[in-house]
Amino acid sequence: MIKRTTLDFAKDQLELNPQWLVLDIGCRKGGWPEADVYLDLADYSKLYPGKYFVRGDASHILEHVPDPDLFLKELSRVAKAGYIEVPS
Repeated sequence: MIKRTTLDFAKDQLELNPQWLVLDIGCRKGGWPEADVYLDLADYSKLYPGKYFVRGDASHILEHVPDPDLFLKELSRVAKAGYIEVPS
């Protein structure tokens, strides 16, 4: 189910559920400090010491992936719940 919410709500949920893991896809240089795993096309691993970093083609996500359905299926596979932030 997709529900519109706010960034503050998402951060509050993370505080209430410290066992949740966070995957920041397309983190670039300003990823979520709460993230456990970061993913980006460029190697920004030095910006996230002590965190797991994966290089992958996911920058700018949905507006740039050739097969959005496949992307969303893969996202559903790795995430039981999620928060998706899109540019306004």
